[in-house]
Amino acid sequence: MGTAQTPAGNLDLTNSASVNDQAQFTSYQQLLFPAIAVVVGLHFFPMPPLYRHRANRVTGACMVIWAILCPLLFHGDAMIGYLALGTGLMLWAGSAWALKTASGLLLAAGL
Repeated sequence: MGTAQTPAGNLDLTNSASVNDQAQFTSYQQLLFPAIAVVVGLHFFPMPPLYRHRANRVTGACMVIWAILCPLLFHGDAMIGYLALGTGLMLWAGSAWALKTASGLLLAAGL
C-alpha cells in the first residue's frame, strides 16, 4: 500500500523495477531514445535556409512531436520499436519529398 503508483497511461519514472525486465529500473533511462529523436528532429529546423527546402521544418516538427508522444503512448521495447518505425518513416517521407522537389527544379531548369 505505501508505495507510489501511477495510473495506467502515465509514464512511470518511479525508479522501481521495470515490469518488462526486473534488472532494469523505470526511470529517465526510458526516455533516452525519445530524447535522441528530439535532438535529431531539432536538427532539421536550421536546414531550410541552407538547402532552400522548407519541408525540413515539417519533418523536424513531426519527429519532435512523435518523440514526445511515444513514451506517453507505449512502454518498454514497444515504445522503442514504434519510435524507430515512426521516425524512420518520417525520414523516408522527407527524403522522397526532397527528391521530388529537386527533380522538379531540375526539369524546370532544363537539366
